[in-house]
Amino acid sequence: MSDKHATDAPKDIHAIMARYCALMEEIKDRTWAVRLALEGKLPVHPRVAVELSYLQLRMVCELIALACLMAHGDLGLMIGEKIKDEDRAGVILKMLETLHPKFYPRPIRQILNSAGVAEQIADITTGFLTREELPKLYGICGNELHQGTLRDVGRFPTTQKSNQEILGWYEKVLILLGHHKISLWNSSSEIWVGMEEKTTKKVFWSFMKPFFPTDPKIGLKARLREPAGPAWLFR
Repeated sequence: MSDKHATDAPKDIHAIMARYCALMEEIKDRTWAVRLALEGKLPVHPRVAVELSYLQLRMVCELIALACLMAHGDLGLMIGEKIKDEDRAGVILKMLETLHPKFYPRPIRQILNSAGVAEQIADITTGFLTREELPKLYGICGNELHQGTLRDVGRFPTTQKSNQEILGWYEKVLILLGHHKISLWNSSSEIWVGMEEKTTKKVFWSFMKPFFPTDPKIGLKARLREPAGPAWLFR
């Protein structure tokens, strides 16, 4: 897409988004494991449950970074071999930012009318895992997953304190990804993603192109949808 205002869907978008959605499904599996650990439903020692939670959060950080890299690389952003070989979440985000400043997912919420039908979308501005916080969380998780030196044996935070911290990060991840936008490079179109479609409970997406109707509150309309059906109701 050479035109910065291009609105056509990228080639092979269904295959691209199938791969992206698969990463989102894995994130759902891992955050669910965190939820079970927080609720004490895993048959392990409480401290082991804490460590398992930090491990899953670290994997979630990596998956978010890799999903950004995969999606934007496949959707038209020119990326080099160096970034493809990188596995550190914070480094991937920093390298992506130099190529596409708006690469990071943007959380959104649906505004329903009195009939319960979505008629507007609003940006979520607080409470989510920000671009700056993701490397911080990644580092915290790494620190928690080391036994440390002999002096550190037995000196770990209380399970209650750890669970409070884990719950905070867990909720930030859910708010970031629950419904989010992907801003395409060199284009005014976007991809909107939801983590759970009502019927299938699967991740779904819509390709949204610019649209300027009489109502100025609505600026985009769905061009393509997956799965088929009313994912985002704006016409």
